[in-house]
Amino acid sequence: MAAKCTIQACSSPYPSPPHHKYDVFLSFSGVDTRRKFTSHLLAALERKGFRTFRDDKWLDRGEDIGLGLLKAVENSKISLVVFSKSYLTSSWCLNELEKIMECKKKLQHIVLPIFYEVEPLDLRVQKGSIAGALASHKRIDSKMQNWTAALTEASHLSGWVKTNMGERYFFFFFFCSIVSLLVLIELFTYFF
Repeated sequence: MAAKCTIQACSSPYPSPPHHKYDVFLSFSGVDTRRKFTSHLLAALERKGFRTFRDDKWLDRGEDIGLGLLKAVENSKISLVVFSKSYLTSSWCLNELEKIMECKKKLQHIVLPIFYEVEPLDLRVQKGSIAGALASHKRIDSKMQNWTAALTEASHLSGWVKTNMGERYFFFFFFCSIVSLLVLIELFTYFF
């Protein structure tokens, strides 16, 4: 039985390696990273030949954006999650994160977090400005438990942290690391 990850839930106790439409799904809040870090990252990944999902490029006109984003997560080998100050204020981002972590559990989806001017510990304990950002979603109470669980789980993953270092230095350091890792994942996928 082939693994099938639907919008509602990932299913099948025996997942088989799915065919991936994208190498990378990039989850980020455009408010504080689109014109800086993520635009450079997207361009660099595409230059290196990684098929990276972009909503402005790969979603069909007229397609439901929310469902399209969740399908793209399912159809990607790897998700890069860029946690930033505005990430938690976006219900779109939190829905993506919930789906990413669900597919990590059910389909061995690879999740690589980038902590962009936020600390992993702050996301883990969910206090202060993090709690305030999450509180803005209280009207969506039915999703809050899933979102906080996904956030806590993702914040325990080893990733890259940009706090006080310069943008160019961090990008260079991160990009060299991520390209090496993506190439290793491609090789592993090819041979096994």
